[in-house]
Amino acid sequence: MRILYVVSRAIQINSSSSIRNLASIRGLAELGHKVTVLSAMYDKNHSNYDEKLEPEGVEKIYLTVGGIQKAAAVSRRYRGLEGLRKTASRFLSVFQVYDSLKGITRCIEETEIQDDSYDLVISSSDPKSSHLFVYELYQRKRLKKTPWVQIWGDPFAADITNTSLIYRWKAKREEEKLLGKASKIVYVSKLTLEQQKKEYSAYREKMLFSPPAYLEERRTVPENVKHPMKVVYCGNYSSSARNILPFYHAMQKSGYSVMICGNGDAEILDTANLKHRSRVTFGEAEQVEEEADVLVYLCNKKGSQIPGKIYQYMGTCKYILFILDGDRERIREIFEPYQRFVFCGNQEEEILDSLREIESGKFEKTRFVVKEFSPESRAAWLLRQVTKE
Repeated sequence: MRILYVVSRAIQINSSSSIRNLASIRGLAELGHKVTVLSAMYDKNHSNYDEKLEPEGVEKIYLTVGGIQKAAAVSRRYRGLEGLRKTASRFLSVFQVYDSLKGITRCIEETEIQDDSYDLVISSSDPKSSHLFVYELYQRKRLKKTPWVQIWGDPFAADITNTSLIYRWKAKREEEKLLGKASKIVYVSKLTLEQQKKEYSAYREKMLFSPPAYLEERRTVPENVKHPMKVVYCGNYSSSARNILPFYHAMQKSGYSVMICGNGDAEILDTANLKHRSRVTFGEAEQVEEEADVLVYLCNKKGSQIPGKIYQYMGTCKYILFILDGDRERIREIFEPYQRFVFCGNQEEEILDSLREIESGKFEKTRFVVKEFSPESRAAWLLRQVTKE
């Protein structure tokens, strides 16, 4: 099958959505399909550029996006303009529902995409402009009958990262427009799927749930827990999305060796047993996680979005401390059947008690790779859903 995979932000820009998309692309290619990845041209000056995320074994179409995105690239070359770029980005986010890569749609005429070019088109957020690009292909009659699958990491109007009422009103209108054109709509969170079926009931029959794949197996043979036990949290912790403070305060009290890697607005200070680093590259995060006894996953405070890190951890044999927050019972109900996690609430004592139980060996049987989340398994499942009628 010839598959066009559209994601407007270059895969090489390190983010959870890039890793999720790379796993999907890898799975499709490993099944023997001819995959073409279309994205904006990557910027090596971007602070999150990571050459390790280069898609391999696939064709690539890179488009040069002008406008705001071009200005952003210039500001990254000249660091003195970085503050101005961030201020402009925050201002525009109140009024613009799409990201700065929306301008990728102006590059359509540079491509040769037609109905007979591909057997299937997949667009994947985030960013949302990925879906807009394919929508415009249909509007301009470049595509008419080629099936289109939309993969949504986060919903549009219900995205918890933007609380502006103006944004939500505009986003809902855009979201409905995009959903109406899709052949299949895939959400990577079961809670988001349930929410979206209620919100957009006219399209519920097209909506599916498919959790992300892990990018690769990291099957380190489980060893006995080291002393002091090594505990690692890799991820951002903006207070609007996640509350890292109970975990942080608990670790200050513990005797464990703790590493926190990520950016956020909470004040995280180094102590004798706790070290903090800002956001690291994909390879660096892998190395930090490889040395850990326990990988920590922290839920969002609210909403139906599930941070993608948990699926990457499915490919390891490490202990996973799953700190519940938000809709705790529903989230636990979804993930408990995998028998892969050690659950606790987002309170200091619960976190410490769970880590002590891990240290005692109580959860030894939770350390295994969940094959259901391999790239090939997830890609094969998705294609079965698309082709069956």
